[in-house]
Amino acid sequence: MQIKKSIALKFSLWICIPLVVILLAASALLLDDIYKRLGSYLDEKALSVASETANHMDKIFLQTQGLAHLIADGLETTPRRIDEMQTYTKNRLTSVHQYCEEIMGVCVAYMPGMQGGDPNYNAYIHLLEGENFFFTEWHSESIDYQRYQNWFLLPTIKNTNCWIDPFAAFDGKLICSYSVPFYQKIDGKRDLGGVFVLDYEVNSFVNYLKELKLPIGDQKCTTCLMNPFGLILVSTETDYIMSETLFSLCETENGIDPEDFEAARTIFGRNNETDMPSGSGKQTFKHTRILNGKPCDMYYQTCMNNWVVAVMVPADWRETTLLPIFIRVTLLVLGLILLLACVIFIVCHHINKPLVKLAKAAEAVGSGNFDAALPEYNSEDEISQVTKSFGKMQTALKDYINKLEKSITMRERTEGELNTAKSIQKDLLPHILPPFDHYDNIIGTADLIPAHGVGGDLYDAFPVDKDHLAIIIGDVSGKGVPAALFMAVTQTLQRNIGIGQTSPSAMVSQLNQILASNHETNLFVTYWAGILNVHTGELHYTCAGHNPPLIRHADGTVTALRERHGPPIGILPNKKYAEEKIQLQPGDMVICYTDGVTEATNADMKMLSEERLIQTISDPKIDNPQLMLVTIRDTVFEFTGDAEQFDDVTIMITQFVKNSGQK
Repeated sequence: MQIKKSIALKFSLWICIPLVVILLAASALLLDDIYKRLGSYLDEKALSVASETANHMDKIFLQTQGLAHLIADGLETTPRRIDEMQTYTKNRLTSVHQYCEEIMGVCVAYMPGMQGGDPNYNAYIHLLEGENFFFTEWHSESIDYQRYQNWFLLPTIKNTNCWIDPFAAFDGKLICSYSVPFYQKIDGKRDLGGVFVLDYEVNSFVNYLKELKLPIGDQKCTTCLMNPFGLILVSTETDYIMSETLFSLCETENGIDPEDFEAARTIFGRNNETDMPSGSGKQTFKHTRILNGKPCDMYYQTCMNNWVVAVMVPADWRETTLLPIFIRVTLLVLGLILLLACVIFIVCHHINKPLVKLAKAAEAVGSGNFDAALPEYNSEDEISQVTKSFGKMQTALKDYINKLEKSITMRERTEGELNTAKSIQKDLLPHILPPFDHYDNIIGTADLIPAHGVGGDLYDAFPVDKDHLAIIIGDVSGKGVPAALFMAVTQTLQRNIGIGQTSPSAMVSQLNQILASNHETNLFVTYWAGILNVHTGELHYTCAGHNPPLIRHADGTVTALRERHGPPIGILPNKKYAEEKIQLQPGDMVICYTDGVTEATNADMKMLSEERLIQTISDPKIDNPQLMLVTIRDTVFEFTGDAEQFDDVTIMITQFVKNSGQK
């Protein structure tokens, strides 16, 4: 038994294939659910990190603003002399640094005439680096800060406090400043006295940028701080600090990406009324260079001073992280299913062994060995029941074959007897038509096709004397051997009675008397007999319930001899039959046939009919009996096609060729 046809393999596949489909579908659904949950988790977590970072930055900014305003108010109520500014600024720096460690410098810059009437711009700066203090003074004669330094210029122009974007200090460090203008009363008038400034080192903000750690995978996220114009101030990863804005990063080798640029505008409030950053949210960038050109999701939160904290996550981190996991899980599941399939195959193969042995025994029985031994199987399960049932079938099959052999022998014997009967019946019919070679003016032919091995139709043509020819056709009721035997009796009697008889009615009456008186088989014969004067063409005929013969004239017209002179012979004893006569013309053909011709049935259960037979024989080109016989026979079997032949088909044709003029 080939393994590809084994039940064990099929059973393993029937179990494992649906299991694979179910598990893969479940894995796909689970992966989709995990994918969505991770997306929701990431959105919430990233926004939380951005918000926490912004809140921490806001805390520093609030402390800075409070300290700066407090000191500025002190400068407004208590003016300072030039000789005490170094001590004053150092003390202020020391005190504010205790409250906010990120503050690393203070500056007091006076307007002209606002410090003891000195007409110059005077600025006093104190810086802290580690534990060392550094003090410097700027005056308008040496440094023109009042015209070029934003930390002084912006608050004096706007007349309000403001955050200053990072700039390089005299020592090269990036400084971020918060400037507050202070005022002084001179001659009862409150004028701008100067600006008080608190400084931060920009790099100190890195310590407050929280990094987002992804729950799975090894991809990193980037957190950065940007000013209101998108300039990257500090970042945990990027190399674009103080050199690129988010807008410039939207420009690639192929130009500015419009979708990325619009996302940047949304973050920095270029689409709202204030034209400044506000709120929080998420934007997706497909081609920005901030993550080496990879798509990223940016989660942002705006600080109180309009700076923006942004957390950038690779947009494809879920796909790149979950796909290897899914592949590993799928391979593991397939491996387990393969192992399960092997176990199932082994178990099924073990259970299947008795069936394999039974199949070999069945093959032996199929080859003719009905005594082949069946395998022994000591169990009460279904295989045992099949084995027992097969044993019973083997015994029954053996008995059936023996009976079939006897039946075949008997059938062959019967067929042999039927063939013998068919030969005998054929011998009873005329072998050669015409059997009257000495009649130059008469031509004839006939054919009988039985529906079974032997039939009940009969025909005959024999001379009754030197001037007359008997033409006879009949159809015995019934089929098969009984009809053939009754036909044989009729065929024998009609020749014995017909010799010397020139009256068809007398011949038919005498034949009927013999058949009706001496049998109890309930068989009868539809019978038509004609006596033809071979010289003049005068035809006398008697019809005993038979199909009317047809006279096909030389011009193609047809005459049907429809007269009936009594019932079929063999029914009523002492019945006297009448007769009719008709004059044949040269070329006329007498076409006799049985009902097997006109009642021939096709597959649609339609009959040939007498009308179609007349239509067939009406062709004047059919001018001899042999051609007419072939035409009629072909018409019958073309009409029936593959349908079964239910009745004998018998056709006999006699043609009167010429009138010899004798009586």
